[in-house]
Amino acid sequence: MRKKEVTGEKLSLSQYIMMGVGGIIGAGFFLASGIAIRFSGPAVILNYGLSAFVMWRVLYALAEMAGENPAAGSFRVYNQVYLGKAAGFMSGWIYWTAGVLVMSSEVTACGIFTKYWFPDAPLWVFTLIYSIMVVYINFKGVKEFGTIEAWFSFIKVGALFAMVLIGLWVILTRFRSTDIGIQNLYIHGGFFAGGIKGFVFAMLMSLIPFGGIEVAAMAAGSVENPHENVPKGIRGLFFILIGLYMASIVILLILTPWNRIPVNVSPFVSMFRYVRAAYIDSVLNFVVLTAALTTMNAAMFSVTQVLFSLGQGEWAPEFFTIKNSRGIPIYALGASSIGLALAVVLSYLLPGDVYEYITSAAGFMLFFNWEIILLAFMAFLKKRRRGFSKIGVSKMSPETAAIYPDSIPAPLSRKRIEHEEKAAVRLVALNQELTTKVAFILLSIILVSPVMIPKQRFSVLIAFGIILFLAMAYIIGERLHIFRQ
Repeated sequence: MRKKEVTGEKLSLSQYIMMGVGGIIGAGFFLASGIAIRFSGPAVILNYGLSAFVMWRVLYALAEMAGENPAAGSFRVYNQVYLGKAAGFMSGWIYWTAGVLVMSSEVTACGIFTKYWFPDAPLWVFTLIYSIMVVYINFKGVKEFGTIEAWFSFIKVGALFAMVLIGLWVILTRFRSTDIGIQNLYIHGGFFAGGIKGFVFAMLMSLIPFGGIEVAAMAAGSVENPHENVPKGIRGLFFILIGLYMASIVILLILTPWNRIPVNVSPFVSMFRYVRAAYIDSVLNFVVLTAALTTMNAAMFSVTQVLFSLGQGEWAPEFFTIKNSRGIPIYALGASSIGLALAVVLSYLLPGDVYEYITSAAGFMLFFNWEIILLAFMAFLKKRRRGFSKIGVSKMSPETAAIYPDSIPAPLSRKRIEHEEKAAVRLVALNQELTTKVAFILLSIILVSPVMIPKQRFSVLIAFGIILFLAMAYIIGERLHIFRQ
């Protein structure tokens, strides 16, 4: 079947940034941060710092590769180009499977949050409503999707910013209280109250709030002037996240002793126990609901783009690449929606603990994909450095031109200029490779840490089982020539 080429609508830079924020700041930060704090104590600040470093390297890798080739499917395409066909297959299907599970988790969470206002209503009604709403938003097109996601993201960012301001106000006006102050960072067991073991255990939980950055790379091809706006957008996304996350965590720990922070509800509720504001609980519940909705919305966009990319290659049926007049891959969206519906049904059938394990496994698979992305980026750097070594002064690349001034002093010989150009580019590439390798090692430690935690160990087994199944599917498909060539 011949596919109709559809350009679709484009996202502005601000819509792109806020869509990325919406895909990342989810219920995980508002709810799961309490678990990380209980593991690590005040040292969770360092946990979030290390997690931000890992996120920065993955974001930078995606920005660099997307800047040169803003392809639909993004990281799946880059993984296949720089690491081989197996990496493209595994990366795409791991992300799609994990994304469907993440959506099922978020849609169920949305239903639970809504039941706070309507306790007598059945849960399935709200999960069905939110599922239809998200599918409809993604069906309308990337422009409408970006606009709605941007508004939701403004609510979340505004809520976090308000939390920071209110927290600062409480600290400044009630600093004489024995429960408030910098001392909360070193009393009650010290800064490293959880010890090295607790610090390591908290790493996965502190990384979860940064999950979902792939949506920023997925939308690279839908951005106006992508070669210029994608790197700008990803840099803006990073600074927004690190600023809000770190400020919120530090203020939370100053306001509340870490050993009093709850793990079964949002720890940020404790920030408002000093504020006698009406309906503050409903306001917080609305913020958390919005966070879950935007995460689910962005996840649907991402898994649809991945399935579209798999169809463009040889790893999925070609009809997944067919788009409607709005530029939406409708069959890829439909398949992802069916997966969401099945996952929501399973969330009713499976016991609560088992479902929690499955969604934790989804997070593990997402971060496993980060490892593949970092490996692809290191291969990308090596290839680009080899290409730079053949570039003369008259064909200087934009990256090289940024290192040197526009006018080169006349006394320098052409040979000397070429030598220094190659040396400078080589040094920059080596520095990038070094920090990327450090992030890769740190991420490997984070992924291994759940093995030592009884409640998370089963999640790792589920994740490895899914990854092994996909690996076997690839091997069998290649040997039987099932995939298109």
